[in-house]
Order: sequence, then C-alpha cells, then structure tokens
Amino acid sequence: MNRYLKLVHMEIHRFRYILAALLGLVAVVQWGALVWSARKMEAALDEVEKFGRYTFYVNELSDRKISYAEAIYNAQQLYILSVLTVIGVLCAYLLFVWYRDWLGRSTFIYRLLMLPSARSSIYLAKLTAILVCIMVSLAFQALSLVIGGAIFEVVVPSDRQAYSYFVDIVDATRVLEYLMPMRLVDFALNYGLGIVAVLVIFTGILIERSYRWIGIAYAVGYVLFCGAAIVIPINAMGMYRSDSYLYTAEIVGIEFAIILLIAAVSIWLGFRLIRRKISV
Repeated sequence: MNRYLKLVHMEIHRFRYILAALLGLVAVVQWGALVWSARKMEAALDEVEKFGRYTFYVNELSDRKISYAEAIYNAQQLYILSVLTVIGVLCAYLLFVWYRDWLGRSTFIYRLLMLPSARSSIYLAKLTAILVCIMVSLAFQALSLVIGGAIFEVVVPSDRQAYSYFVDIVDATRVLEYLMPMRLVDFALNYGLGIVAVLVIFTGILIERSYRWIGIAYAVGYVLFCGAAIVIPINAMGMYRSDSYLYTAEIVGIEFAIILLIAAVSIWLGFRLIRRKISV
C-alpha cells in the first residue's frame, strides 16, 4: 500500500503543472466570458430603457433584470470551449501517462517494472492519478461557478440582478449538464462510462505494448468491441423509443451490468498483461 501511494503521488506530481495551467485557463476564460456577457446584457438593457429598442441579447425585458444563468447562456461557446480543452488534454494524458515511461530518455518503465511490489500497483496508481485529476477538474468547475456568481454580483448592479437556481446555471450550457447532472443515476452512468473508457484504453495500451505491431490491431479491435458492447444494446433495447418492450429502469440496469462486466474484464486483462506479457 505504501508503494502504491508513492506511485500515485509521483504520477500526480508529474502532471501537476499541466493540471494547474488547465484550471487556470478555465478560470480566465469562464470568468472573462461571464464579465463580457454581463456587460453586453447590461448595455442591451440600457438601450431598451433609453430607446425602447430590443437587441439580440434581450428578448423579454419586462422586469429589466439579468440572471446569472442567462449571462452564462449568452457566453456558452466560451464555456464549452474551456471545458472541452480540459477534456481533450485529460484524454491525451491517458496515453501520455503510459507512453511517457516507455518513450522517455531513460525508459522509466523498466525501473517501475523492477520495483519489489506487485506490478498491478503500477496500473492502479496510473488509474488513480487519472481519476483524481478528473475529480479535481470537476470540483474546480463547480467552484468556478460559485466564484462566477460572486463576480456576477459585483459586475451587475443589484437592482438589475435576477436570482438563478443552481440547476438553471448548470442547464445554461449543454456541456455542464453532462459534467454535473442533477440526478444521481445520470451522474453514476456518465462517470461510470468515463471510468470504464479509461480502463478500456489502459488495457488497449497494454495490449499494444505486449504484442507491438500486431498489438495495435488487437488494441483497436478491443476498444471497438467494448464500445460496441455498450452502444449496441442501448439501441437494440430501444432505450430512446416510446414503444420499447423494456422499461427505462430495466434497460439502465442491463447497461450497468454490461459496464461492470467490461470494467472487470479490462482490469483482469490489464493485470494479466502487465504481470505476464510485458517484460523488461
């Protein structure tokens, strides 16, 4: 356990500057977009009050107020761009966290594999580091929305502020709906799929590392097979059709079972490969 925790610390320590830069980018882009949007909407209100002319930003202004959710909605492109940037870098890190050790100048993976501990701890440490980075990014996004609310209250005069519920703030952009779903089932399904995707990619990387050139085809085939095993049953059972034979809860239960099975197989195969196929 002690070596596992040290490996987790090492992985997070190596990624800390990139993660900090990403979170800083999120803060600058989202808070800047919020100020820009609030100023635009306030200027639109001024036009309505002075000239009685409606603008693109304001359609119904009977109460002459601006809400935090509306300000985010009008700047949602920048919010989406910042979030997708973080997701893209984290996806690239899924590959980097393994190939950095193989392709680095000193082939650090050899030193890791020769540690006097179970090789599965290397797999688990890299997985834990990825999950910690994801959870830190999610927590920072929630904190960014809270701080954004304080910024909104400073930028917009109090007599022009309309109250926004947290659910309205999240619903203001499509990407935040997926990141922070309000229902526990949706949260578990979204992040359960994300964790399984990480496991599948990890196992695909180990397949490629174990079998080299032919391993590329094996790895791609494994990833595609796992993806099809999740997507095809949803369509086959008609989850999004009103005439489906099964109830939505039953379909979700079956999907959870499939996801758990794929996760278990990916972990078992990943452990087996790193113990028996990959050598120094």
